[in-house]
Amino acid sequence: MYLDILLPTGVDLAWTGGFGFSTPTAIMANGKEARNQEWAYNRSRYRVSYNARLPAAWLEFEAFFGLAAGMANTWRLRDPRDNFATSAMGKLVAIDGTHSQMVKRYTFGAYSFDTPVTKPAATGISFTGGGGVSYDVATGIVTHGAAPTAWSGTFYKHCRFDTDVLELDGLDKSGGQLIAGWRDVPIVEVTLE
Repeated sequence: MYLDILLPTGVDLAWTGGFGFSTPTAIMANGKEARNQEWAYNRSRYRVSYNARLPAAWLEFEAFFGLAAGMANTWRLRDPRDNFATSAMGKLVAIDGTHSQMVKRYTFGAYSFDTPVTKPAATGISFTGGGGVSYDVATGIVTHGAAPTAWSGTFYKHCRFDTDVLELDGLDKSGGQLIAGWRDVPIVEVTLE
């Protein structure tokens, strides 16, 4: 189930990750390769760590994990590296005559690929052209009269934890305050749900 909540961030959050693909490769006896691109779109994976924090901070993350029920529920993540699209990147792919899907276009030279944007920000999205335009923040589907040609603004990744266990690194501190944190909590993007 999708929960409309955002992973808490702050100065103590460290993360690694980015998008990738799934491409099994078989090497033949003659040395040739056969490759099969299994996913139509890229999928992001992350590992986040919360450095040692006081209870007010680590209790918030623990509650978030509890609401997510580990891997069971999905939520929004702000990827600080990949969270915006300019009008040159923000494109729309027609679904039918009155609906289009928001995508972000990545371009290198004459080549490009599109990734669906399913969690656009609730505010700050603008459209170029079109008429009677509205969009769904839970799907990235745009409803329109005349179709817009582009969009720009910020968006989130639709994610879940890739673990059902949250292991706390704790350090007892004199005075009764527990300083705690987490290392390498795995997160994966959910491309379709």
